[in-house]
Amino acid sequence: MLKVLKNFLFFSLTLIFMFSCDNTDKVAEEEKTFQLQRAKILQKKINISPTKEVTLLKEANDSASNWAEYMNFQNEIRNIQNFTYQELASSSNNIRETSLAMKDSVPPVFNVNPVKVRLNVLYTKSSMLNQLIQRQVIDTTRIKTTTADLQDAFQNLKIQLNEVFLGTLEEFEKEIEKSIKPQDSTATNKV
Repeated sequence: MLKVLKNFLFFSLTLIFMFSCDNTDKVAEEEKTFQLQRAKILQKKINISPTKEVTLLKEANDSASNWAEYMNFQNEIRNIQNFTYQELASSSNNIRETSLAMKDSVPPVFNVNPVKVRLNVLYTKSSMLNQLIQRQVIDTTRIKTTTADLQDAFQNLKIQLNEVFLGTLEEFEKEIEKSIKPQDSTATNKV
């Protein structure tokens, strides 16, 4: 009886070992396939459409060119639509950190609510992109959408930077009235 029990135990352990080795091989093969698929995705270009570029007014550009963090962020995002997913993965943390630094170092001239809001949006979008690109399973559709949203957020920031140097509506109306009055007085003098 003891011999039968020993044989049964030996046979059971042998079967367990064979199945566990087979399972290990399957898991290793699946992991290798997963890593190969991920590597292929990372080598692909993102291919998003470029967004409409907002040109800064001269005054806004002069002030922004003295804002080092803004200039760094602009350089980071300039060619993002031509990145591969690997390049984006390598740059995403730096983009997020640069947007945070920009948010924390707003020059006094740009320290107004609309600019602060745009900087918060920019930081949120860059954080979302960083999280998406670092995941094991790469969702290319969400990454493309978030990257395009990040570009749009930067263009919206530039609009707000321009608006800092635009006068209020009342100032604009006064300027128009001033330009109309001299024309009116010349027209009445000719009659």
